[in-house]
Amino acid sequence: MDNSGVAFLIEKNGGLVASSTSEPIFAIVDGTETRVLAQNSANPLIRSTARYLFNQFNNLQSIKNSQNFQIKIDGENNIAQINPILDIKGIEFLIVVIIPESNFMTEINKNKQASIILCFLFLSVATLLGGLSVGDR
Repeated sequence: MDNSGVAFLIEKNGGLVASSTSEPIFAIVDGTETRVLAQNSANPLIRSTARYLFNQFNNLQSIKNSQNFQIKIDGENNIAQINPILDIKGIEFLIVVIIPESNFMTEINKNKQASIILCFLFLSVATLLGGLSVGDR
């Protein structure tokens, strides 16, 4: 899986309205153009997240407030947020954003390594200076 997140907009019945991927949101079924259901998406992040939401809430109509959650997809931890929105005509959508945790952790791990190196450097300098000041007495 690539190392980027995905944002998508779904109807409360699970129909995919838009996504940040190039995946089409309509499919031809028996000669009729039909909206792709998010849980049947070709994108693993969209598909797995939509399935998770349906399993967690049973009915997407019950989602009334913004919620954060974590989900493991293909062995990788992901951080997600779902936000319900209501347009001026009364149509309700859900905006879902999902980002691999590794996107955040890469920078945190780099900073952690730099902090450890600096701690050892300062400890070495402090030990050396302490040893020199004791030796001068």
